[in-house]
Amino acid sequence: MQAMLRWTLLGWLVPDGDPLVALSAAEVERFCWYELPRKWHADTPEQRRAVAVLADLLTGVGRVRAAAVCTSGTTAQVLAAWQCSEEAGFAAYRKAAAASPTTPPDVPELSWGQVMGTREALARASFERRLEQALDEGELDLDARTFPAARRRFVQHWLATAQPVFEGRALLAAVLPVMEESAAAPVDTAEPLRWLLEQIGEGVTLTQAGYLPRERECLISTGLAR
Repeated sequence: MQAMLRWTLLGWLVPDGDPLVALSAAEVERFCWYELPRKWHADTPEQRRAVAVLADLLTGVGRVRAAAVCTSGTTAQVLAAWQCSEEAGFAAYRKAAAASPTTPPDVPELSWGQVMGTREALARASFERRLEQALDEGELDLDARTFPAARRRFVQHWLATAQPVFEGRALLAAVLPVMEESAAAPVDTAEPLRWLLEQIGEGVTLTQAGYLPRERECLISTGLAR
């Protein structure tokens, strides 16, 4: 059963046959906190077995930080919340993701969208891996009091640095010109309605059958057709 679970996990997490070592901690978080409880429809014992097996797999390829996600108290709390209700599960997932050190924070230059297009999703995934690398290599110190501010500065520097995912351009350089283009003035679609209201004025008396008087109907039809 455990061997079957390993193959199922690998097929889900690395379906293209990529090595498990390429899996980021952020991807493991999304699996443990959202995909496993939301999409696997597994009961509590099976969820526990899945995260335990995944932790062993990740430890075996040297992914200590990602393996720690599986065995963390946060993961246990999020899975328990999903068992209570879907609403509680989503709330626990969002809270855990916001507190994760590998979650790119919003900065004045860029706020990450709740729903992302392909390029923004690629950018976020790329930066999640970069944040994890910075933590693993000591560029950022999670235990330092200044970590939140240091991580924001790290984000700002990354946004202004050329990235392969954007054909060698910086993310800001790729999107700011589009944002700065002036939008064309919208067509005034309310103008015919204003004209109609002006013609009616304080009101109009309908015919006994409930129609506009013929002279007023002709005038309005002509005006709206202009």
